[in-house]
Amino acid sequence: MPHATSCCRSATNDRAVAEFRWPQLTEFNWAVDHFHHLPSDDLGLWIVSDDGADEKLTFGALSRQSNQ
Repeated sequence: MPHATSCCRSATNDRAVAEFRWPQLTEFNWAVDHFHHLPSDDLGLWIVSDDGADEKLTFGALSRQSNQ
């Protein structure tokens, strides 16, 4: 990578890190704000236990469970 390019990327990254601020949310619900907008039949979470047991949840299941 040319020196000028790496300098520009470094400066841009340093500035982005220095100026980053987390948004001030009054509330956030994964189901409403994220899962609800994704295809309900797509895999959303795959949990694998230490013993090898696994559980797969779709985005639809995550959305329904978070609204209970």
